[in-house]
Amino acid sequence: MKRRNLDRLADRVIRSADRAIRAVDQTLKTVAQSESRMRTITHSRSAFKHFTAILDHPPANNPKLRRLLQTRAPWEK
Repeated sequence: MKRRNLDRLADRVIRSADRAIRAVDQTLKTVAQSESRMRTITHSRSAFKHFTAILDHPPANNPKLRRLLQTRAPWEK
């Protein structure tokens, strides 16, 4: 009786470990795919300063842009 219980317990532990290994493997594959889609952009220091300056200042008053940003997405309607 004890042997049978030990065998069942060992079987459950092995199945659980297999599931965990598969989950980790799938996660690693997903991360690798995400990293392969990443791009690195290199530029000069002055270009970066210009870019961040543009981001720091809000755009000029633009009624079309304001209307677009206030419009609800089709899937939110």
